Amino acid sequence: MILKLRVITGASSEQLEWQEDGILRVRLTSRPVEGKANQELIKLSSKRLKLPNSAIAIESGSRSRDKLLNIAYELDERELIRRLTG
Repeated sequence: MILKLRVITGASSEQLEWQEDGILRVRLTSRPVEGKANQELIKLSSKRLKLPNSAIAIESGSRSRDKLLNIAYELDERELIRRLTG
């Protein structure tokens, strides 16, 4: 499963918001230095999805705000949204 998202770094707290355009907006406290924000993104996503870190990878956009996240687990869209934003 591929998930489109936009990452905002340096936020005061972690937050996930599902946008009407179908893109997940993720606010991270880390800055994009030495891959720390990408590591935080994977950790936060795996925690919310209740999956191991190894089940989530950045497919593209590792150096961009716009990313594609590859989730190596089958979830329907409703369950995905529930887990991420619930």
